[in-house]
Amino acid sequence: MDTMRSDAGARQPVDNPDKMLFHDRISDSVGQMVKNPQTTSRTKQQSLRKKQVKDSLVMDSRKKSQELRQQKERLRKRVLDSLNNTVMKARLQDSISQVVRIQRYKDSLRQATLKERERDSLKMAALMQKSDAVLRQRERRKQLRDSLREAEKKNSQHTLFRQGGAQTTRNSAQALQQERVHEVTSKISRQEVVAISAGAVPSVQTLSAKSSAKRRLDSLSAVAADFYGRGLYANALVPAKQALLLARKVHGTNSAGEAASMVRLADNYRSMKQYNAAELLYNRALAITQNISGVWHRDAGLLLYTLARLSFEQQQYQLAEQYFRQALSVREKEEGVDGPGVVDIVYDMGQLYHRLQNYNAALLYYSRLLAIREKSVRADDLEFAAMLYSIADLYAAIGQFDVAADFFQRSLDIREKLSGPSHPDVAFSMNGLAMVYQKQRQYTVAELLYKRSLAIQEQTFGPAHPEVAVTLQSLASVCRFQKKYDAAEHYIKRSVEITEKNFPATHLNVAKSLNSMALLYLELGNFGVAEPLFKRALAISEKKLGAYHTDLAQVLENMALMYEKMDRKKQAESFAKRAERIRELADND
Repeated sequence: MDTMRSDAGARQPVDNPDKMLFHDRISDSVGQMVKNPQTTSRTKQQSLRKKQVKDSLVMDSRKKSQELRQQKERLRKRVLDSLNNTVMKARLQDSISQVVRIQRYKDSLRQATLKERERDSLKMAALMQKSDAVLRQRERRKQLRDSLREAEKKNSQHTLFRQGGAQTTRNSAQALQQERVHEVTSKISRQEVVAISAGAVPSVQTLSAKSSAKRRLDSLSAVAADFYGRGLYANALVPAKQALLLARKVHGTNSAGEAASMVRLADNYRSMKQYNAAELLYNRALAITQNISGVWHRDAGLLLYTLARLSFEQQQYQLAEQYFRQALSVREKEEGVDGPGVVDIVYDMGQLYHRLQNYNAALLYYSRLLAIREKSVRADDLEFAAMLYSIADLYAAIGQFDVAADFFQRSLDIREKLSGPSHPDVAFSMNGLAMVYQKQRQYTVAELLYKRSLAIQEQTFGPAHPEVAVTLQSLASVCRFQKKYDAAEHYIKRSVEITEKNFPATHLNVAKSLNSMALLYLELGNFGVAEPLFKRALAISEKKLGAYHTDLAQVLENMALMYEKMDRKKQAESFAKRAERIRELADND
């Protein structure tokens, strides 16, 4: 039934709803919604719940994916680290085996060379004895000829006198005298010729003896120098003493020749660590040189530098500073401010002020050193590698570890390139680099470097050398930080044993080893062993360093920590205050 309208325009319902228009359906549905508001709110809530669930699922998936990525990154880093450690261990094992092979080969060559040199020295001594015997035989023959000539001359003069030829005799005597003067002057110096012209004619026997003594002096000096060059200082001592006595006879006392023989003998005493005898001879040679050549002569500056180095080796730092300054003034006047001799003294003065913990002065001298060396053509030699090592050590002392690592690495690269991977200087640079890694708490890398350095030093110096003791002490420290107490105790016991055998009981190296051992037992809680070790280290440090050195402050701080753990508060406070006072004075300086 179709839709019908009344006259009033009212809309009448139809019997079949399928025949309703579209806009009529829409209006009916809207009407129903308006009529049922509860249905509408329920629909909205369901849609909100669906959206929240969807958002939560999205967030969960994002979190899970992020966690998965982080886990993958950690796993990848762990794998890379393990691979790097494996590679480093493999390289270390290869390098150690290579070092052992090379060192064995070097030892065999060194032994063969020493045997050959001993044979050569014996041959040389035999030749010298033969030459001395030949010279003595020649002197005897010459004396015999001279005596025969004198006898013949007397006989001829007597015969001529008896024949009445007095004038002929005078002419013959003058001719013989002129011939004798010509023979003598051909063998002596110009000064002696002047003396002869004045009437002082030496005999042939005197001149021959003097020439023989000069040759003997040269032979003794050559033998002493040969033994000294091979490190056989005890063998070199006897010919060096004989050369000094003979030099006084040949050249005279207070002469340049006597001073040169004194320096050679002093070098031998210095190498044997007999510093008092060496210092006396150096000072005597310096006085002679300054008297002959002047205060500003190059030889005087060289002796001043040698005395400075000798005082530095004996830890007489104030005296060393005085000698260094005098030697630097002589070198600067002779070579200029950038001369090669100036570089050596500037470097040593930097080391001196570093040892005195005057870091500002040390940095000034090292900066001057780098400025001079940058102008030099030889930019990568072994001497420069040693200087870079000292500069790196200074930066490590003041806590600039990144700068120190760069200088240590430069030194290591130069030494490995020029000296090979098994040279002891390479081990020194490795120790410095390992020390920086230890300060930066990279203990695994530091331990590997220390072990590689230890292998090189044991093969080169032997297992009981002082340098081996230093590396063992560093290894013990690294193992202690990693809580490898058994290994640390093994290393530090070896270090203390070697140090006490090689140094006096009051040496600073002994104090450092004792302090390191005491720290280990302090960490283990064994106070009964740690306390006497600390006390010995403190007594040595006070005697050698004085009452206000920062190394002494470190020992005092360690003892304060020990007494605090032992619940001895008063002693802990006393040592802590002393250490704090030393630190304050150092900061003010």
